[in-house]
Amino acid sequence: MTITVEKELEASQLLEQLLLLSAGLAHFRPKDEILAVYPCVAQFHSSYRRLDQQFREGHRIHISRVDRLRGLLSTYRPVDLVLATAHHGHFVAFFSACARAEIPMAACYRSASQSYLAALRQSGVALVDLDAMRSVSHIFDTFDELRAKGHYLALMIDAPFASRRRYQFLGYSITASSMPALYARRCGALLLPLIGHVVSEERLGYAVGSPVADVGTECTQNLLRFLEEIILEQPEQYAWKANSMVLSDASARENAFSFALDALRWRESMNHRI
Repeated sequence: MTITVEKELEASQLLEQLLLLSAGLAHFRPKDEILAVYPCVAQFHSSYRRLDQQFREGHRIHISRVDRLRGLLSTYRPVDLVLATAHHGHFVAFFSACARAEIPMAACYRSASQSYLAALRQSGVALVDLDAMRSVSHIFDTFDELRAKGHYLALMIDAPFASRRRYQFLGYSITASSMPALYARRCGALLLPLIGHVVSEERLGYAVGSPVADVGTECTQNLLRFLEEIILEQPEQYAWKANSMVLSDASARENAFSFALDALRWRESMNHRI
C-alpha cells in the first residue's frame, strides 16, 4: 500500500518508540512479553494524537481527582515546594490542565514547539527558556522569582542535561539531570514527585509520591526509582526518544538494536491493516 508522508513520519516515530521501549524493558520482562506490549504502544499513540489535537485546538482537558491534587498542593506554599516530574503521558497538557484548574504552574524548556508554548502561556503556565539564561545561577534566581510569585515549579527528572554522575535506571547505568535535587537543596524546599498520564483523549491522571525533605546525595536516584515504577506500570506512555537518558548506557543501544527486526515486522503488519 501507499503511505503518505504524514503516515511515514508517524511510522518512524512508532518504530523509535518500540525499539527504545524494548530496551527499557529488557532487564525486567522476557522478549515475548515485551512484544505483547507493542499493540498498547500503537493504541496509546492513537489516543495521544486525539488528545493532542484537542489540546492544540484549545479544548479543556480535565484531570481526574484534581480536587485532591489541588488540596495536596495547597498544604505547601510554592516557595516551600518543588515538583519533580517526567516526560510521561502528555506532560504539556498536564501542566496546562493544572493551571486551568487553578494550580499556578511554572516550567522550563529547551527547543520546544511554538504551538505548545503558546498553549501553555494561554493557560497561564509561567515558562523559563533555559537557552536564554546566562548561567545556572541566573536560572535558579529566575526559579526563585516564579515561586515567590506563587507558581509551583515543575522540573524534569529525566531532562537531557549532562551529568558527571551515573545512576541506576531500568537496569542500566545512565547519566541523568540532577537539577531538581540541586535546586531544591539550594533553596531548602521539599521535592514532591508528581507524574501525569493519559486516561482518555480528554482526561488525564497522575501519580504522586511522598514529599522528599532530605535532599541528599541519593535524592536523584530515589526520584529515578519512582519514575521507574511508573514506567514499568505504563511503559507505552513514556516518551522514549533518541535523546533518552536510557541510551547514555551503550548496552541499552545494543538491546534496542536486538529488537529491530521484530519491531519492523510488527510495524509492517500494522501498516497492511490500515
